[in-house]
Amino acid sequence: MPEYRFNRFVVEPERRRLLIDGAQAKVGARAFDVLLALIEKRSRLASKQELFEQVWPNVTVEEGNLQVQIFALRKLLGAETIVTIPGHGYQFTASIEGEDPSSESGQPRPLAPVISRAPRGNMPSLPPPLHGREKDAAALKALIAKHRLVSVVGPGGIGKTRLVQLVAHDWQGVERDGVWLVELATIEIPELAAPTVAQVLGHVIDPRENPIASLVEALRGQELLLVLDSCEHVIGAVAELANTVLSQAPNVRILITSQEPSRLSEEQVYRLGPLSVPTEADLGAAMDHGAVSLFVARARSADARFALDEDNVGAVVEICAQLDGVALAIELAAARVALLGAHGVRRMLDERLMLLAGGSREAPARHRALSATLEWSYGLLSDDEQHVLDQLGVFIGSFSLPLALALLSDQRIHEWAALEHLSTLIEKSLVMVEPGEPPRYRLLETTRSFALRRLSANGLTAATRRKLALAFVAVMRLGAFKRSPLALAADFTADIAHLRAAAAWAVGADGDRVVAIELAAETPLVWFAVGANDEGARLFRTVEPWVDGATPRVLAARFWLGATGLYSAATRMVGEEAMKAADTFRESGDREPLFKALIGGAAHFNRSGKPEAAAKALAEAETLLDPAWPLWTRVVYEFSVGSLHYWSGDPARARVRLAAAQELNSGEGGEPIQREQIELLLLGCDLALGRSFDVVRFGRDVLERERPRATVFNRAVTQCFVVIGLARIGELTKAEAALRVAVPQMRRAVGTARVTLCYIAFLLAQQGRHADAARLVGAADALTPPGSMILPPPIRACREDAAELALAALGEAEFRRLTREGSGLSEDEAVALGLPERAATVAA
Repeated sequence: MPEYRFNRFVVEPERRRLLIDGAQAKVGARAFDVLLALIEKRSRLASKQELFEQVWPNVTVEEGNLQVQIFALRKLLGAETIVTIPGHGYQFTASIEGEDPSSESGQPRPLAPVISRAPRGNMPSLPPPLHGREKDAAALKALIAKHRLVSVVGPGGIGKTRLVQLVAHDWQGVERDGVWLVELATIEIPELAAPTVAQVLGHVIDPRENPIASLVEALRGQELLLVLDSCEHVIGAVAELANTVLSQAPNVRILITSQEPSRLSEEQVYRLGPLSVPTEADLGAAMDHGAVSLFVARARSADARFALDEDNVGAVVEICAQLDGVALAIELAAARVALLGAHGVRRMLDERLMLLAGGSREAPARHRALSATLEWSYGLLSDDEQHVLDQLGVFIGSFSLPLALALLSDQRIHEWAALEHLSTLIEKSLVMVEPGEPPRYRLLETTRSFALRRLSANGLTAATRRKLALAFVAVMRLGAFKRSPLALAADFTADIAHLRAAAAWAVGADGDRVVAIELAAETPLVWFAVGANDEGARLFRTVEPWVDGATPRVLAARFWLGATGLYSAATRMVGEEAMKAADTFRESGDREPLFKALIGGAAHFNRSGKPEAAAKALAEAETLLDPAWPLWTRVVYEFSVGSLHYWSGDPARARVRLAAAQELNSGEGGEPIQREQIELLLLGCDLALGRSFDVVRFGRDVLERERPRATVFNRAVTQCFVVIGLARIGELTKAEAALRVAVPQMRRAVGTARVTLCYIAFLLAQQGRHADAARLVGAADALTPPGSMILPPPIRACREDAAELALAALGEAEFRRLTREGSGLSEDEAVALGLPERAATVAA
């Protein structure tokens, strides 16, 4: 059998080896078989069924097994070597050495539609495993291909979400702008439906706009599949949104899951029924039914020794029948097999269902079964396990392990016990694990609703919401000095929904002002990292009046220390208040928060145009540096000194200190997010030093680099710097295109687009639109609130250059008239004037 050579790789079929650059690679036996099968079928599409038959002959396996092998091969060979044909199979695309791709012997590639290397959207890399839903998936794909609005309707726990996720995953590559999944189960009021969809799509809605109109305007030119999951509790709002999208965004398709249809005229309803259940205990045929297949798969995940055999097939079939083929109920029951065995599950299920079948006679039997299964499963938990599950109900969507342990740990349950109980709930399928690094956890929505009802029945809802707010405070303080504040905050950006819920409770009518102060003190950088500075600022402004003489002095100091993490145009007296916090920490001998207060205060002094105060704070911070402290403290000190020179107008000296900070950060213990901060300021220095070509080249590299922890703010400002660089080298068309990208990014990052007006004015002046440039200079000045930060050097230079060019072209009298005229423009009017083609979508 010949060997196959392509790129850096050699496949040796007889020796069953894969060589990479001459070295033997570690590859599993199944993965090697899949690779060989794909190479042998390289002239055409290899269907999934063909691969199953060749690689797993006479064995029934889950589709996820094939996907895992494909994933492993792509990691070794490159994602482009094996492409997915959505809904059909896979194709090997590399050219084999010695073959002519255009000849018959070369086995030419068919012209098959394939997904791109990096399809747009937010679908997970691997679809969920399905059992017995192949016909449903095929039928649903056919409906989506013909109709723009399709709703998958069925009772809770029936499997709607998994089916839709599989279909959406296979649909990747069909639509130009991708597939986007929006989980609406995490919202509690209908008015948040459109903003939630917008947030997933990266679209920012101005508070003054109609959310649906703004979102639909952004979707008008898009070609995508929008998947709205779990809509039953907000179906009216979803119907309104879908109706508007269908009428005004002609290339957007919508796929909905709900317990009831939207009743729109264009809607195609696909009612999802239960998984098929055998009518008799036939071992040979049982696994052909989805209910049994799912039960066996879940039981094996709980106990690898489990196997369906003549002894237990009757019990398994009866369990599936009693649970009416409802997927969630089956999974919960199967999770008990490791403890009770199949016969034990059947006996206990019989008893429990008889006891709990007293629901409404009008309700479908499967609804009563699902409710009974939850009650039964809950009844098997210990008192502490029940207490833990109840409290987890306050989490909206997925949650992190540190936040969960902080919520659950109290006088009743210590941290290790909480961890053990959480592990038990995972094993019993009451808590789901979302794979990742690190993994996250969630309750199925049916389970979460059940837990919340239990909390309410026990009168513990308010107390648990208080615990959630305090949990967020605790995780932000835990080991806070071991990591840089921004790196620590970035770890919790995925928990922003829980921070929002905690903040809403703390400042609400039933909240606690002291807890609200603590929450505001510890979380500003989380808001910053997720690109929600305006929300952080609102929380700060709400809480600030509550910090008075009655507030414990250390708490007040921590509040003002936290305020230094806000990046807002209105700096007020943050620097001075940070120095008051420093006085408190200095008196108590608490060196670590003192250091952070001095560094944070210096940053705000720089933004306030007070370099002497910044230099004084940094001089004291330098005396505190301790060799035993973590690396980030030395990095942030060097960065802060560089920032002082940068804001003071000495970019050459700033660059020296910033380079020193980057060198320090490149060592062991350096943090990627600090690297981003330093890179951003280095770009600003290069702009000031006239190195426009370097800014464009390096700025683009930074934007294209995969940065999972990149802050929205850093990305937005980098984009703006590239705009300036392009304009300064005469690439005005490219500069304008980049600016159109930068404006909505900056609005999302800091809650306003007015900071981009100077960039727009500069570009207009370069383009010869001197009158409009003068108007925007006036608008930028008028829209800057009193007490604002001084303009950062690149923005200041843009404003000054725009004004100088416009003044020279127009004359002083006309320039003054036009700046006065511009001072009456709103932010949106000013942006629309500068970028007229975007006038209708300025808030996008």
